[in-house]
Order: sequence, then structure tokens, then C-alpha cells
Amino acid sequence: CVLFQRTPNCAPKEFRINDATRELIERCDGSQTTAELLDTMCSDAGDHSEEYRTRILAALNALYQANVIVFGERHPGWGWTGGMRFNRTEKPD
Repeated sequence: CVLFQRTPNCAPKEFRINDATRELIERCDGSQTTAELLDTMCSDAGDHSEEYRTRILAALNALYQANVIVFGERHPGWGWTGGMRFNRTEKPD
């Protein structure tokens, strides 16, 4: 599979991804928190080991670092907010 992405400056990027990464990206639709996503994926795979969870988190981090996904915050009563495409220790351009 190939993931086509437009960066904030509209430069196109292409990533070759495997089926597991494609599935992970499809699940990053804002319907679950990161913890819920981990639990769901572990249950679906039948693997609740720390190694498996670490691999999922590493994949999420790599997708975040590549600006493919963003992390937001869910607040009870008013839903999702935020979602930054840069390291919180860096200032945006």
C-alpha cells in the first residue's frame, strides 16, 4: 500500500506502508483515545503483551513524527480539542 499525504505546506509525500500500518491509520479516526485504541487492537490480535503494546505505540509515534496523524484531547461534555502537528517542545513556524 502507498499512503499519499499533503503536508501543511502542500508538498506531496508518499509512504510505502504495510497492511498493519494501514489498519492502524484507519483506526485513528478520533472515535477512541490512544488507550482505547491500544486495548481494541490488543483484543483483536489476542496479544496483550507489553511488547505488542510497545510496538503499536512506536508505530503511532512514527506516524505522528511523519505528520500523518495528530493527537488531541477529549474533554467530557465538549468532545475533542487540539491536535498539534509539531513537537510540543518546539514552536510552530
